[in-house]
Amino acid sequence: MIKPSLLRFLTVLGLITVTATAVAGVGSSKQSVDFHDIHRDGRVAIIGHFGIPIGKTVTVEGALAKPSKVSNDVTLHFTKVNGAAVEEDKKWGSYIQVSNVDALPKDETIVVEGYEFLSWRGSAEANWHLEVEFVITKVISPSNLKPNQWTPQ
Repeated sequence: MIKPSLLRFLTVLGLITVTATAVAGVGSSKQSVDFHDIHRDGRVAIIGHFGIPIGKTVTVEGALAKPSKVSNDVTLHFTKVNGAAVEEDKKWGSYIQVSNVDALPKDETIVVEGYEFLSWRGSAEANWHLEVEFVITKVISPSNLKPNQWTPQ
């Protein structure tokens, strides 16, 4: 009989091997995943900007992003997720579009609860991509931040 501690070790080792192989692309080609597997049984999770599966409720803290070519009045520069400080993503930064506000307040710390969601952008024939956005479900601060009623586009 295998000891439980050894069994746990072998299971973790197997997961690490599978993960490393998948990340490195060793012996694999593109994988297809049935959309049912993403949201029903949890076998597959799409990880969003916050390092948490898309659709999970999170508390996010940040501020309106500084003006740039890729930001607008609803771009949140987040610095904390669920109370923990986040490291700035070297490639993408720590920014997300908030879908259900007209504008984020300037020069204020913003603390909100909500979730990320996916949407398709572009045409079906060419130049399409997935966009990850954020919907506020509860405003913690500032009190003058008022979300709109949001419906998927």
